[in-house]
Amino acid sequence: MALFHNKVFAIIVALPAEARPFIRKFGLQKVNGSKPASYRSESVWLIISGVGRKNAALAGASLLEYGEPLALCNVGICGSRDKRWEIGSTIYVNKIRNSLTGETYYPDPLARHNFPEAGLVTHDEPQGRSSINRWPDLPLVDMEASYICKEIQSFIPPHRWHFLKVVSDYLQDEKLTANGVERLMKEPCEEISFFIENLCHVIESEAQFTEMSAGKLERFSAMLHLTITQKRHLKRLCLHRISTGDKNLKILDLFTSLECTEKAQRNKIFEQICDAVLQ
Repeated sequence: MALFHNKVFAIIVALPAEARPFIRKFGLQKVNGSKPASYRSESVWLIISGVGRKNAALAGASLLEYGEPLALCNVGICGSRDKRWEIGSTIYVNKIRNSLTGETYYPDPLARHNFPEAGLVTHDEPQGRSSINRWPDLPLVDMEASYICKEIQSFIPPHRWHFLKVVSDYLQDEKLTANGVERLMKEPCEEISFFIENLCHVIESEAQFTEMSAGKLERFSAMLHLTITQKRHLKRLCLHRISTGDKNLKILDLFTSLECTEKAQRNKIFEQICDAVLQ
């Protein structure tokens, strides 16, 4: 993975066992004397925070030690109140809430992915099956994510936050060994690493999102009266398109003569455009 503008891609994990598969995958070397413990290559910086609020906050704040990172991915195991996901499933977290303060964060990724999505609650204490669940729409549980968000929100934009959690248990008070955690992370490490590498291409595409491309997308969105959600989705797809070589989004020129007067017609045209951009 190439270095981009002298910035690194940061990964935060809580446990050494979660870190080991990524250390091997990216060929990272230990940074002697670093606190919290960290491993680096030219383009990837992995921090092992430790468990809980103080450790997570310290890890988030430490990202400024070497300048603002290109993006952040928080990876690790989590509990789930929902058994629809098998143990070992990787979930993309799209909503994060702090159980004590109620503070809520919304990662807003530009990169496309194939992970199932769900919300997560960060607690200060380990949760069991009998723990009170005040947020049934947020089935995942961890002890770090919201504290990381709180620390990084001032210097990393939400579209460059990525929280990928691997389901380790169903809150049944089962304790995993370090070896068990490492085995559990082995397969997810491959798909998460692929996501990170693709994400770096998308971020590079974002930098190449020229004034011409931005203007074209803006005019196109106005012409079709796209909703904010549709416009955001189309921008994600266009960034992917740019990463394939269509830097000026010439694909959109095929649709400039279309006129849209009704909502149903707009939605149909929008689907056609999305399909074309992805080809």
